Amino acid sequence: MRQKQIDESVQMILDGFFNLLSKSDYHSINMSSIALEAQVSRMTLYRYFKDKEDIIIYYIQETMKRFKHMISNQPSPNFVYILQMRNQLIYEDARLRTAFNHEIVESLFREVIKQSEPLINSFIPNVSLVSKYKKLFVAGGISNITRDWVLNGMKETPEQITRECLKLLLLLNE
Repeated sequence: MRQKQIDESVQMILDGFFNLLSKSDYHSINMSSIALEAQVSRMTLYRYFKDKEDIIIYYIQETMKRFKHMISNQPSPNFVYILQMRNQLIYEDARLRTAFNHEIVESLFREVIKQSEPLINSFIPNVSLVSKYKKLFVAGGISNITRDWVLNGMKETPEQITRECLKLLLLLNE
């Protein structure tokens, strides 16, 4: 019963925060307004999150858990599958899109990259044969393609962006 209450409170806080973020500037949102929007006390809010950035990081970590679970359910995931699933997740997640459209994008994007790149990098073909600089270059290029895609309104499908990212793998073949 207690865990259910915790989960409900956290969900109410997430709902409140992202609702505010969808209609307000990130910097104008404070913890009091989040508590009010979420219909929880400030004490409850601070029990789970120290600040609004903590809420974002928590959401990204939970999103990454879902991502890793999706990958683990695939019998033999490869680089293309993992990249496609990451792009699909970003494409379908309205909260991530809302956050990406605010000034917090840099902090948010750094956290997404930090959370997803080790998994993606582990599937880059022939990793042991690739110099660390090429691997960093490719990983950074994929991150920049993804970032630009999100910031420009995701006009391409996740499949199209995945193909663009895969073009970077050609750099590993020299």
